[in-house]
Order: sequence, then C-alpha cells, then structure tokens
Amino acid sequence: MIEASVWMASPSDPPSVSRLRWRALTKPAVTDPSRPRELPTASTVSPTSRQLLTASYFRAVTTNPDDPLRVRLRQNAVDRWRPRAPIRVYHSPVDEEVAFEDMLVSVDRLRSRGAEVTVRRLPGLDHVNSWVRAMPRAAGWFERLSAA
Repeated sequence: MIEASVWMASPSDPPSVSRLRWRALTKPAVTDPSRPRELPTASTVSPTSRQLLTASYFRAVTTNPDDPLRVRLRQNAVDRWRPRAPIRVYHSPVDEEVAFEDMLVSVDRLRSRGAEVTVRRLPGLDHVNSWVRAMPRAAGWFERLSAA
C-alpha cells in the first residue's frame, strides 16, 4: 500500500483509518492487494489526480473547499507567507519530483507577498543530484549573507 495515505490523516485518526480512506478513494491499481508491500511505480500510478482518484472523490475534492485533502494541502502550503529574509531557490527544469513550473508558481506567490526570491537553475539534473549540487552553493550563499 502506498504511504501517501498520510495526506488524509488527521491528528485524531489512527494510521489504519487513514490507510483505509486512501484505499477507498483511489483506484485499485494504486493499492493492489496482491502487492501490498510494493511502492507504486510510474507504470502503476496515473499521471494526474483526475485519473488517480475515483470520479466521486475527485468531484468532492474539487467542489468542496472543506474536503480534508484540500484542508491538509492548504495547511502544508510553502508559499502562503511573507519571509523576512531573502530566499534562494535552486531547481532543475528536469526535476522529476517537483515540477519546475510548480516552483515558479510558488516563487511568484512569495514575491507577490513582498519576498526577495532568487532562482538559480540547475539544468540537466534530477531531483537528488540537484540537491547534491545545491547544498554547497547554498552553504556558500549563507556564509556570504552572514559576513555582510
């Protein structure tokens, strides 16, 4: 079963309730009982939420702003505040985990709140290698900020 079930968890839910909710709201390919310990792969998980979720649950999520999934996503938003310190984002346009376009949306949201955000592209790198390349650069940037 996929551990993304925590998306539906609330602090008062035991883990089994959240997992049951996830299993009930997603299509069988995601939670195939014949392979309970396997994580989903690109070939077993639909590319969009519309294809991943059952039609009735997709309708509920997209029409009800108080749906638990939408509430949790809002609570976990990383771009709905105004940072007082400058931010530097290192990101690869080919990152397979976090879409480059999604990062740009978050940067625009932070900037619209008055944040000073700089984007540094790391072309041609996957998610992990972007992180590996970004960390020394970020450390150097922090050192220069603290020396100023």
